[in-house]
Amino acid sequence: MKKILSVFRCAGDAVNNKIYHFAAIGAADERVTKLGRRMAFLSVLGVAAMVVSEPSMAGTATGLPWETPMDTIKQSLTGPIALAISIIALAAAGAALVFGGELSEFTRKIIMLVMALALLVSGASLMTKLFSASGAIIH
Repeated sequence: MKKILSVFRCAGDAVNNKIYHFAAIGAADERVTKLGRRMAFLSVLGVAAMVVSEPSMAGTATGLPWETPMDTIKQSLTGPIALAISIIALAAAGAALVFGGELSEFTRKIIMLVMALALLVSGASLMTKLFSASGAIIH
């Protein structure tokens, strides 16, 4: 582009300016049409993929082999034992930060990680106990 602009500045003849200008527009135009064709092809391909895959997306995934272990993990993380452990871990991590004195950076990060995990694990149970609310049931 700088070369084209320098040609515009150096050329004294208006006709030469128009020739260089049209040559630059032609090269840019070719790139734009190539990009446009590529985008049109990808758009058609994306729409075709959505239309073809619609029936397969409508099915439900029941009876998969990993559903039972994942449900067990979910029940374990939201139960009363997990709530008690996370509250104890949160209190211990908070006490370590307050009364720990000078901690190394690594130790501070580990304590912050324990606090974050404790809040994540106890979040659902705490919200249910504090506000007596649960998720919506849609029939």
